Amino acid sequence: MLGLVVADSLETQAGDCSSNSVVKCGVSSVGQLKQKYHGSTKNIFDGMGVGKHINTAPKVVNGYVTRSNTVTVDGKVVATNAVSAGRQYIHGGSIKRIHKGTKYYERAPSVSFRSSQLSAFVFLSKDGQFLGAVLKDCGNPVKGKNTVPKPPTPVYSCDELKVEAIAGKENNYRFTTRATAKNGASIVKYVYNFGGGTYTSSSSSVTHGYSKPGTYNVSVTPTFRVNGKNIPKTSDACKGTVTIKEKAAPGVSIEKTVNGKEHEKVEIGKPFNYEVTVANTGNVDLKDVAVSDKAPNGVTFKSADKGSIESNTWNYTIPTLAKGESASFKITAVMKDYQEGTIKNTACVETPTVPGGNPDDCDDATIETDEPTIKRCDIETGEIVTIKKSQASNPRYVDESECAPVERCDLETNEIVTISKHKAEEDKTRYVDKSQCEPVKRCDVNTGVIVTIPKHRAGASRYTEDLTQCEPVERCDTTTNTVVTIPRFQAGDAKYTTDLSQCEDVTRCDITTGKIVTIAKNEVDESKHVSADDDRCKVDVCEPESGEIIKVKRDDEDKYLPVDSKECQKDVRVCNPETKQIITVKESEAGNYEDEDSDSCKPVEPVEPKEEPKEEVKVESVATQLPQTGVTGTIGSILGLGSLTAATYYYLASRRM
Repeated sequence: MLGLVVADSLETQAGDCSSNSVVKCGVSSVGQLKQKYHGSTKNIFDGMGVGKHINTAPKVVNGYVTRSNTVTVDGKVVATNAVSAGRQYIHGGSIKRIHKGTKYYERAPSVSFRSSQLSAFVFLSKDGQFLGAVLKDCGNPVKGKNTVPKPPTPVYSCDELKVEAIAGKENNYRFTTRATAKNGASIVKYVYNFGGGTYTSSSSSVTHGYSKPGTYNVSVTPTFRVNGKNIPKTSDACKGTVTIKEKAAPGVSIEKTVNGKEHEKVEIGKPFNYEVTVANTGNVDLKDVAVSDKAPNGVTFKSADKGSIESNTWNYTIPTLAKGESASFKITAVMKDYQEGTIKNTACVETPTVPGGNPDDCDDATIETDEPTIKRCDIETGEIVTIKKSQASNPRYVDESECAPVERCDLETNEIVTISKHKAEEDKTRYVDKSQCEPVKRCDVNTGVIVTIPKHRAGASRYTEDLTQCEPVERCDTTTNTVVTIPRFQAGDAKYTTDLSQCEDVTRCDITTGKIVTIAKNEVDESKHVSADDDRCKVDVCEPESGEIIKVKRDDEDKYLPVDSKECQKDVRVCNPETKQIITVKESEAGNYEDEDSDSCKPVEPVEPKEEPKEEVKVESVATQLPQTGVTGTIGSILGLGSLTAATYYYLASRRM
């Protein structure tokens, strides 16, 4: 018993965290409840039929679950026979349930509650009817019997549209609407359609006037306010018709065409048709509608599908022509002779039903015809053309035969062309017999080429029928000393020779220049061109080994030294003024000394000795005054002379050398 009491007390405590709580420690918000809605908690809520309302209930409000087994919101009972669910058995009226494997216990609040009421989240429909609840302290679901009645269904309808003509006002009507709106429904406005647009009014009765005849479909559509929404609704009872009759207004028209057109070009002597159409354009039937048509000058009426033709005038009377109807007629005519310009034909209609002048309406159609034509040759185009007869005098147009095609050779294009006979006769200098354009082969003596040309050009002086004249032949060109290939007709020129050897190169000595030259054989001048071995084409050179001047071919000149080279110069005796001696040097150096007989190198005259006591004479004192010339001088200087005789001897010897 103690355990049962404890369980009972746990369920009623705020923030119940006991094992009996479906959501441990309860829920403080619907959002928290949605988070906890899973597993065994979800199974218990679904088993109680409350789970489906957690996410779908239109309204969730604060309320109470009472110990007297009711659910209240704002002090009003919204459910009785309340039953809650918990996870533990409580003595005194618990019913065991199992949903999807989860066990729980159902019991009335009077069994489990100790306090008079517990705060709860109450789920309601949009109309405030009870769907379920959840106790905030323990999160236990609660179900019960709804006590909130459903609101009455709004009733709304359009019941009648009454249409009445307003006395004294032609074509004016009153439109009166009868409609039902109850159980929360109300009428917002009326939208009338008078057959030509809509009109909105807050009144159930309005007036409207019509200006044109006809039958108009009319209706009214009331707009009802139902459960916060505007709903337009009508019915067949709110629809009708209004017919406005028209005044009598007779009318007639006529339309005239020719071959279905307003204007047509016809051929002389060939039939064509006029069409006449009469129409009732009024709103009443027409009687005795008379139609007439008089042919214009130059035109003859041949027949008609209705009516009669007298004096070239057609007439017909239509007995009755109902409103909206028309009648058509056809008159066949012909134009016999040509007339210049446009020809107008007029048809008219008259009926006594239409008041006013006579005739009531007329219409016309026009025709024209082409001037007679003839065929001529147009000398400007070379074609046969059809022209008006009045143009035949123009010199441009001649007999057709002048346009007959003929073949001629066109000397300007060198082609065989087909032209008119007239053109061929008019320009015979350009157009000749077609054989003159036939291709022929000729030798062109200007170019040396065999060419194919029109026959008429073959008579020119530059062309020869002898094609061999363009054959290539070899000749020696004596002006260029080259063997050339030329057309045969050029070979007669004096500068060409058949002896090709005349253009061969030969080596000769040009005695005017002393040089070896290579020239064409035909250029050899025997008076100045000699054999390359001729001495006249040799040059003097220095042979360094022998020191002699020799003659060699000019082509070998570079193998030797120049003739004035030191190696081949002669020795000459000169006076060296510095040493006062006669020396031997090369000819090229002689300019650096004085001539051999220069006073600078002449010996001093000897002095006659006096009869004095003989004294020893030193040779060197005398010898120093003698010039040392040649070998003899040198020997005398070395040996020394002991007497004047010896000195004199050497002086004389030096003069003979």
